[in-house]
Amino acid sequence: MPDAPAPTRAEEGREYVLIKRGLYWRPNGHGYTGLLSEAGRYSASEAAAHADHDNDSTRAWPADQAGEFAPSCWQETMLAFRTKERDEALACAAQAEAEVARLTAENERLRIAFHDATRRPLGVTPDSGAEFYDQRMADEAEERRVARSRQTVLRGLSREEVEARAAALGDAQRRERDARRGGADA
Repeated sequence: MPDAPAPTRAEEGREYVLIKRGLYWRPNGHGYTGLLSEAGRYSASEAAAHADHDNDSTRAWPADQAGEFAPSCWQETMLAFRTKERDEALACAAQAEAEVARLTAENERLRIAFHDATRRPLGVTPDSGAEFYDQRMADEAEERRVARSRQTVLRGLSREEVEARAAALGDAQRRERDARRGGADA
């Protein structure tokens, strides 16, 4: 890294990092680090004062132009930093995947609830729900509704009565489905 020019008055608002023996100074001059993210930030006047006071072994460098790693940063430090970044990114990705899975399951649950609440035989589908309407899900919802009503109606009936009602209901459902299909083909 070449020597940075001495800061001018126009650069007084700019932040600087200090480099000594190829490493960045930490905040408040408390040791050294190879990572820019851990380096201290100094005003132009502070940086110039440290650089002048230290027999030119300390250089000031604009923080926005400094490398992510100091010139003498150990490879192990770089590897550990990249590994930490990768692990954090993988953790974020795992959280995002879990949230997508949760939202997908919630979406499916709400679609089922929507179709359960929409009474298709009455022809009532709210305009606000038209984009969510799915014929397959509506058929499944109708089957659940019929099954629930069968369970309620069939309590206390003999086996023969239950079978007769089931056959009649099955015939009615087939006729309704055939009527719908016939209307769709026309």
